[in-house]
Amino acid sequence: MGEARIVSFINYKGGVGKTTTTYHIGCSLAEHHGHRVLLVDIDPQSNLSLLCMSYDRYNQFRTQQGTIRDLYRRFRQESRLGTRDFIVREPIQLNNGPLRNLDLLPCDLDMLGEDIGGILPTVSAARTGNAFQVLEQVAERVLREWDFLRLALDEVRSEYDDILIDCPPNLYLMTQNALAASDWYVITVVPEHLSSVGVPILIRKIRDIRERIRRVAAILGREVSFARFAGIIAVKMRRAGQHQDVLNRLREDLSSYIGEGSLADPVFATATTELIGYSEAAEQNLPVWHARGNNPAMAAERREYEAITEEYLRRCHSGEL
Repeated sequence: MGEARIVSFINYKGGVGKTTTTYHIGCSLAEHHGHRVLLVDIDPQSNLSLLCMSYDRYNQFRTQQGTIRDLYRRFRQESRLGTRDFIVREPIQLNNGPLRNLDLLPCDLDMLGEDIGGILPTVSAARTGNAFQVLEQVAERVLREWDFLRLALDEVRSEYDDILIDCPPNLYLMTQNALAASDWYVITVVPEHLSSVGVPILIRKIRDIRERIRRVAAILGREVSFARFAGIIAVKMRRAGQHQDVLNRLREDLSSYIGEGSLADPVFATATTELIGYSEAAEQNLPVWHARGNNPAMAAERREYEAITEEYLRRCHSGEL
């Protein structure tokens, strides 16, 4: 097994299917392709964690063993990280036993409203005799703030084929950490005007974050990796009829933003659909193809996430963009 592909799922707008998509791609990779998968939840709402297991089991684990919040505290204390201590092994329970090959690094509901990250040091170079040395010290501290998730995942990266990060709906420090740790990022979007109009802005802001990190690293003579854009997964609403027009406009709007890659098409060929079957499957803590009931069965028959996962593999593993 080589090193895992690390992929962040991102949008700074909520309600666009980001968590459901992360979850189902991870489940499909594990069950249908035999990949070893680690799901990483950095959204304080902890929806991905609660998709994978019941609240009681989740609460017991975070109380007894801890979550990414406790891992981050170790990082702030500059002590041993020990990422494995906080991984839930095979949390998804199918009817015939656990879903093999899929683990979870859970988030913490207690992080809601909490400012993750400390106050970065500020030093006045004018008051020192060696301004460049001070600049290097500040750059070292600032770069470290972006390095938490990369360091944490480096401890376990060789144990997985895929590490999928469910980001919060913002571009704050933890999301920036995810982008700095990832090989790729994927945007989920509802193809309606108000939901999709900000996508080019989001991509531009991600580029700005990348350049900011690279400038800080350059002060120290270092090069840093950063996530590349792998495409957009559309989450279609049942009632809307203008989706294709919106997606075509997105393709046009993004043509000037793609530059860094050679995306033949920025939009995944298969979209998923907002169906009640996915919600009912979530209530059962199961991927839709294992959930009981007529609505999950109808959603599963569409095989949307199986097709999306196939395209994920082509884009993020084979590089067929």
